[in-house]
Amino acid sequence: MAQRRLDEASTFTIRTRAEGMLSKLAHDLELVAGGVTAEVDVEGETWRAGLVFPVDRIDVVGTLDGDRVDRGGLNRIERMEIKRRLRKEVLPDHVVRVAAEGPSFSEGKLTLLAPKGQHEVPLQALSVEPAERGQLIVEGRSFVSLRALGIKEIKGPLGAFKVSDAVELRFRVKLKS
Repeated sequence: MAQRRLDEASTFTIRTRAEGMLSKLAHDLELVAGGVTAEVDVEGETWRAGLVFPVDRIDVVGTLDGDRVDRGGLNRIERMEIKRRLRKEVLPDHVVRVAAEGPSFSEGKLTLLAPKGQHEVPLQALSVEPAERGQLIVEGRSFVSLRALGIKEIKGPLGAFKVSDAVELRFRVKLKS
């Protein structure tokens, strides 16, 4: 298999949704993962990837209104508190490891590896387009279960709302030859 490198223009986002009786008072969020390292092998259309996401490089982009991101929807203190909870309570293990593979560019599966669990899900809306100088742009998304990864339910004050168990992962990856 031929190894490909991840371009700095690649993006990995996480979308969370609030649910529960007072969920209208909570925020749906978009987070972005920075500092991602990856090993990607491609042979024909068969591919395999291993990725590492440092938890301390996950940042809050903003709040969601449907699919629209409001970058000004949170103040600095709210952003800091979300990041603190993410690092201390939700993902205290400092890194998230992901293995992914597929028999073709149009299909694949994603396996998240966590100290308390492992969760395998299909990749959805997977698309690949050629770019300049033999590069590939791969886009897709998947939904993962926090519970399947051993992550405790994330609740607001007095349990008035909680983060939905299904978290959306989106990616737009540019692979260099």
